[in-house]
Amino acid sequence: MNPSESAVLRDLGGVTSDDTIAESKNSFQAQEMLWANDKVQGLILHRKLKPVGFISKVDILRINAGLP
Repeated sequence: MNPSESAVLRDLGGVTSDDTIAESKNSFQAQEMLWANDKVQGLILHRKLKPVGFISKVDILRINAGLP
């Protein structure tokens, strides 16, 4: 099994491939990823495999609704 896809790893506070998003993705793609998996509460933004930020479900809702 690939550890980056393990739900158990997420439950232990680790990061799986479902918890990350590339900087090249837009907010609508991030929303699709978040709603595809109920356990994911946010996404770690990565650039060339280096984590550079975090975006939560609330952040995505605000962005796509045009709220500050």
